[in-house]
Amino acid sequence: HELKEIVREESHKIDQRCSAHDIRMVPGEKQTNLIFDIVRPRDCCCSEDELCEKLRAAIKERASDVNCVITVDVPFI
Repeated sequence: HELKEIVREESHKIDQRCSAHDIRMVPGEKQTNLIFDIVRPRDCCCSEDELCEKLRAAIKERASDVNCVITVDVPFI
């Protein structure tokens, strides 16, 4: 639950309208993969790649043993 909160907090710091879902952890031999989807608003302040890099860096700072695997979604409406 702590990592879910971290993902939500960090995504909201980038853009309040971003929302994360399908957050799950998959343990590996050397690291834990934190896999999640993020909904990026069409007029977000940064590109998909920038959003992912910012999230990875912010999460890595707070949980150094985690590797983020992020899928970017766009809102349907």
